[in-house]
Amino acid sequence: MFIKKLELKGLVKQFFWQAELLKIVHNNNGSILLLALDNLFFSDNGIRKKAEDFLSNRLNRRIEIKVESKLDKGETLAKIEGDIEKKSNLKASKIIKESKVVKEFLEKFDAKITIDSTKLNKKERN
Repeated sequence: MFIKKLELKGLVKQFFWQAELLKIVHNNNGSILLLALDNLFFSDNGIRKKAEDFLSNRLNRRIEIKVESKLDKGETLAKIEGDIEKKSNLKASKIIKESKVVKEFLEKFDAKITIDSTKLNKKERN
């Protein structure tokens, strides 16, 4: 990944780390990068302009950056985070249910594991 080699700092670094490259268009005047961002904070024109200036100076070529949102219509960050949490809970529930000790405990006490009661620790999430 060439972004690692650019020695980025601050908001410009965060801008590129959060961006997904969708398309590059080269023309005689320079290049246009189409990026998708899920964090609308980083689509701010000031940050985008700093990123353009940084790349233009670094690559000795005029770079224009266009940004679009990764969020589909009707999706919000809260919904996406909720979906991630639900997937995490499902994974945790599956791991727990596969344990021999847990299976014995559930049978002995006629118990049930609810998905909302399970959570992965940070190590298991990755």
